[in-house]
Amino acid sequence: MIYRISLLSITFVVIFFLGFISANAQTLFREQSQTTGSNYSVSIESWTTDGKFRMFGGPPEPANNKWELTHPLDGNIIEAKVTLGIINSPQSISLSLGGGTAKKGTIVDTDWDANSFISDKSLSTSKADLIVGAISTEYKFSKIKVPFDLFGSISYSFFNIDADYRDATIVVDNYNPVNISAQGKWQVYNLGYSGLEFGARARKQFIQYVSGEVGLDFGFVSADYRGTRYPNTNITQYESIFTTGWTLGYRLNLNFNYERLQLQAGYRFKTYRTKGKDERGTDWSGSWERLDSDLKGISLACGLRF
Repeated sequence: MIYRISLLSITFVVIFFLGFISANAQTLFREQSQTTGSNYSVSIESWTTDGKFRMFGGPPEPANNKWELTHPLDGNIIEAKVTLGIINSPQSISLSLGGGTAKKGTIVDTDWDANSFISDKSLSTSKADLIVGAISTEYKFSKIKVPFDLFGSISYSFFNIDADYRDATIVVDNYNPVNISAQGKWQVYNLGYSGLEFGARARKQFIQYVSGEVGLDFGFVSADYRGTRYPNTNITQYESIFTTGWTLGYRLNLNFNYERLQLQAGYRFKTYRTKGKDERGTDWSGSWERLDSDLKGISLACGLRF
């Protein structure tokens, strides 16, 4: 049995945990700050995404039929970030929050029988709102002798998809090719990934004002899915899925820093892979499900240091 802790409770625990580590970072890493005082920066980042959401599953064993639903996550995410630190100290704390809209795309919803023959298939139009956010603490490892700046981080992050499908066209119905249109909303769902991530970042100064960096992060996440199929009809079906898994991401950036101004251009990639089951009391109770999402694309950022 899976016991679920509320998002609010997790947030408080993580904030306390990160605050404790931040307060004791100098002891943990045996580094002492040379001066006192505070510094901070604010930035805005635009991330043009090319991505996809995939739900893949099947009924409880021993049944072998399967289903898959995919739709694109192409769009743009605008993210604001505030970073607080201590001058010449190895630690900093940052908070980021952003969102955007995925462009309209085509959803492909396919069912296969136990012999891998398509039994049902429909196409519809997708639209999704995206929300991202994180609270993190980062440390600079100044005692490690390498020809670049090296950082380590711990963060609590989330990624939310709020989507609906509409104006469906059924192209296969009970194994028979058809062309049946259904106007209006076909399905709505909300999916939230959240969890702890651990990251590493290396930064190399090339020439004055210009540097490059590469970052990698890995974490353990849970995903909570709430869906309604055929809403406001006499055949409305409800779906509730809880899954666990992992997330992996990387970044490649070119930075330009001049006095207080920070400019950045780069490439971001993020993937989520989770697996679980439909919960009891729903139309697909006990079915196994995989909820996967991928996002990648060019990012541009502008910030100011204070």
